[in-house]
Amino acid sequence: MDTLRNFDVNMPTRIVFGAGRVSEIGTIASTYGKRALLVTYKDIRGLEQTIEKVDKYLTESGLSVIKYSEIEPDPPTEVINQGADVVKENDIDVLIGLGGGSAIDGAKAIGVVAVNGGDAYDYMACNPEFKKVSCAMPVLAIPTTSGTGSETTAVAVLTKRELKTKGSIVSPAIFVKVAIIDPELSATMPPSLTASTGIDALGHAMEAFISKKATPYVERLAPEAVRLIWANLPIAYEDGSNILARANMAWSSTLAGMMLAQSGVIAVHAVSQALGAHLHVPHGVGVALATPIFLEYNRNEAIERYVKLAEELGIGRDLKNKDDIADEFIKQVKGFLGKFNMPDNLKNRANEIDRAKLIENAMINAPLSMGNNPRLVTKDDMEKIIAKII
Repeated sequence: MDTLRNFDVNMPTRIVFGAGRVSEIGTIASTYGKRALLVTYKDIRGLEQTIEKVDKYLTESGLSVIKYSEIEPDPPTEVINQGADVVKENDIDVLIGLGGGSAIDGAKAIGVVAVNGGDAYDYMACNPEFKKVSCAMPVLAIPTTSGTGSETTAVAVLTKRELKTKGSIVSPAIFVKVAIIDPELSATMPPSLTASTGIDALGHAMEAFISKKATPYVERLAPEAVRLIWANLPIAYEDGSNILARANMAWSSTLAGMMLAQSGVIAVHAVSQALGAHLHVPHGVGVALATPIFLEYNRNEAIERYVKLAEELGIGRDLKNKDDIADEFIKQVKGFLGKFNMPDNLKNRANEIDRAKLIENAMINAPLSMGNNPRLVTKDDMEKIIAKII
């Protein structure tokens, strides 16, 4: 540190990393009780063998397992409430989220409602009358994608369908107890999912580093996550069987989630959440759409951060002026995002939205992300930003 700074670091999740380590789930879960709720997707295509293995490992360790296969992307609150009812009806001791971020977020949110009662929306930060969460059930996580970082964050992202609102439960109480990061589980991800989840992880790492709340802990580790994603995402996208690239993506996603947990993300995620709520755009696609715009928008306020990230990635080594380095960094990020066959705008879907409500959603439903942004985002600014996307 160049100056004396006060900051906290809270990372209570135990991380179990390595190929084949999903086999340890039974031993780990048995320390939390005898009855487990396995929370996973309604559409389990591609996960059948993993679910079967996990069920086997749990039962061999003496646990009774109930499957809750009702989770959808950006899980709706009613699915969370139903899951909490299943917990109470079956005297569940521990929850296990198996899948991508939505499955893990779903398990965390079910654990909140099961303990505290009410409706999941009661605890979402976008609710003007939201209730703080101080306790929740123990949750274990087995991510099968590399991107959301939900296994190491104190956040659960949900959807309130009738309000067309996507928001988060945020509390240290919902940190996962143990996360098993087994890179073999992500090897079957198709290229499109590899790209969208990987870009989400890139957003977590970059935004935590750029955030006004970045700490020395984040300033040290976030660039490493960015570097790993920059080097390995294109490889994993082109060759999903490359286990080293998958392992590096699995670790960088987890590391990026840890950074999000400490410093939060910025307005990129507010816009992506709004697009997800109104158009069901995959979250990583929303991040890819908003990132270049906000890199330009925050340029003057975050220029020193851009220069440091450029140095980490070997960008602009022949340039002397920090303005030129920052501009080259933005250019290179745009080029990187362009490698993954994603749309650069959604203008063909403009007739599907209520523009005023989309802008309002982006402005108010992710208050922490908006507050972390290096530059104040006004409503007029948001209107212009949204207009560049759709």
